[in-house]
Amino acid sequence: MLEDLNDLFPNLSWYRITSPPSLQYNCVAWALEIANQWLSHDRTWPDSVPRSLQADALAQVFATMATQFVTAASLSRATKK
Repeated sequence: MLEDLNDLFPNLSWYRITSPPSLQYNCVAWALEIANQWLSHDRTWPDSVPRSLQADALAQVFATMATQFVTAASLSRATKK
Protein backbone atom coordinates (compact mmCIF):
# COMPACT_ATOMS: atom_id res chain seq x y z
CA MET A 1 0.00 0.00 0.00
CA LEU A 2 2.65 2.52 1.02
CA GLU A 3 4.78 1.61 -2.00
CA ASP A 4 1.75 2.13 -4.26
CA LEU A 5 1.21 5.65 -2.90
CA ASN A 6 4.87 6.50 -3.34
CA ASP A 7 4.82 5.14 -6.91
CA LEU A 8 1.65 7.02 -7.80
CA PHE A 9 2.64 10.27 -6.10
CA PRO A 10 6.45 10.46 -5.98
CA ASN A 11 6.46 14.11 -4.83
CA LEU A 12 3.97 13.57 -2.02
CA SER A 13 5.84 13.61 1.26
CA TRP A 14 3.52 15.20 3.84
CA TYR A 15 0.86 12.48 4.14
CA ARG A 16 0.28 10.04 6.96
CA ILE A 17 -1.76 6.87 6.89
CA THR A 18 -4.42 7.08 9.59
CA SER A 19 -6.01 3.64 9.19
CA PRO A 20 -5.52 0.44 7.24
CA PRO A 21 -7.20 -0.02 3.84
CA SER A 22 -10.86 -0.97 4.12
CA LEU A 23 -13.51 -2.36 1.83
CA GLN A 24 -16.14 -0.95 4.22
CA TYR A 25 -15.74 2.71 3.23
CA ASN A 26 -13.68 5.02 1.02
CA CYS A 27 -12.26 8.52 1.35
CA VAL A 28 -15.50 10.21 0.21
CA ALA A 29 -17.45 8.35 2.89
CA TRP A 30 -14.74 8.99 5.48
CA ALA A 31 -14.85 12.73 4.77
CA LEU A 32 -18.59 12.59 5.51
CA GLU A 33 -17.91 10.61 8.72
CA ILE A 34 -19.48 7.45 7.27
CA ALA A 35 -17.50 4.34 8.18
CA ASN A 36 -19.87 1.63 7.00
CA GLN A 37 -20.65 2.55 3.40
CA TRP A 38 -18.68 2.94 0.17
CA LEU A 39 -19.81 6.08 -1.67
CA SER A 40 -19.21 6.06 -5.39
CA HIS A 41 -21.00 7.23 -8.52
CA ASP A 42 -21.34 3.61 -9.64
CA ARG A 43 -22.53 2.28 -6.26
CA THR A 44 -24.22 4.30 -3.54
CA TRP A 45 -24.78 7.94 -4.52
CA PRO A 46 -27.39 10.57 -3.65
CA ASP A 47 -30.26 10.38 -6.17
CA SER A 48 -30.21 14.13 -6.83
CA VAL A 49 -26.52 14.22 -7.84
CA PRO A 50 -25.15 13.37 -11.31
CA ARG A 51 -23.29 10.05 -11.25
CA SER A 52 -19.84 11.45 -11.90
CA LEU A 53 -16.53 11.91 -10.12
CA GLN A 54 -16.11 15.39 -11.55
CA ALA A 55 -15.42 18.11 -8.97
CA ASP A 56 -18.86 19.71 -9.34
CA ALA A 57 -20.62 16.38 -8.74
CA LEU A 58 -18.47 15.67 -5.67
CA ALA A 59 -19.23 19.15 -4.36
CA GLN A 60 -22.94 18.37 -4.77
CA VAL A 61 -22.51 15.09 -2.88
CA PHE A 62 -20.96 16.93 0.06
CA ALA A 63 -23.56 19.70 -0.08
CA THR A 64 -26.41 17.18 -0.28
CA MET A 65 -25.09 15.21 2.65
CA ALA A 66 -25.07 18.26 4.99
CA THR A 67 -21.46 19.37 4.70
CA GLN A 68 -20.84 23.09 4.97
CA PHE A 69 -18.37 24.70 2.61
CA VAL A 70 -16.21 27.39 4.10
CA THR A 71 -13.65 29.79 2.73
CA ALA A 72 -10.11 29.90 4.01
CA ALA A 73 -10.86 33.28 5.58
CA SER A 74 -13.58 31.74 7.76
CA LEU A 75 -11.45 28.89 9.11
CA SER A 76 -10.24 28.84 12.67
CA ARG A 77 -8.51 26.28 14.86
CA ALA A 78 -11.93 25.25 16.17
CA THR A 79 -13.29 24.52 12.68
CA LYS A 80 -13.49 20.82 11.97
CA LYS A 81 -11.76 20.15 8.67
